[in-house]
Amino acid sequence: MRRLTFSTVIAVLAVGFAGTAQDSKLTSMKDTARRQGGTAAGKIQIESPLMTVKDLAQAADLIVVGRLESMTTRLSDDESMVYRDFTVTPLNVLKQPPDLSQAKRPGPMQTLTVRQVGGTLVVEGLTLITSTNFEDRETPMAVGAEYVLFLSRATPSPSTTMGTGTNVFQLTSPHWGIYPIRNGKVGNFSRWIAQRTDRTTDDPAAFVALIREFARATK
Repeated sequence: MRRLTFSTVIAVLAVGFAGTAQDSKLTSMKDTARRQGGTAAGKIQIESPLMTVKDLAQAADLIVVGRLESMTTRLSDDESMVYRDFTVTPLNVLKQPPDLSQAKRPGPMQTLTVRQVGGTLVVEGLTLITSTNFEDRETPMAVGAEYVLFLSRATPSPSTTMGTGTNVFQLTSPHWGIYPIRNGKVGNFSRWIAQRTDRTTDDPAAFVALIREFARATK
């Protein structure tokens, strides 16, 4: 199955700032904020095709149950959007590419970085906000929380060219590639997903076993 990456599923990049008309050229959020009294807010709209858990397990490069340890909020290279880099500690590795298999010495898999578009950044006295249609404002990705993460290699783009090394990943699908584990149960990342997912269990052990089974069928 063809990998679904951020670059292939973007449908609309709407940098709509307080009702001002925008042309097709991306504008620096900092410049816009300076013109508008110190704040710029934009939204990214992504259309994701339906993906089953099996689709995700077979498309992902790496699947982990992981805990978010820290978050760094950044402005993209072209200053068109805010994004976050999360440091993730893998608690359970369900699928991994050969180059991340236990390499030179045994032990737990090292931490990795998961890049997520969206967030709020205050820089040079300016408040810059990027929201998306795939992350509910009330329940965003949070440091300290645990998730089942379906991940693909982060690839450079005109907006985020920095830090796309071996251990930098993005969700295989912005909408479908993440399931939170809360109070001992697997949940949904957004209200949109809750209405469409084919996930049939909220038991983490059963969900992990199902993902492993699907991942084994990848080759």
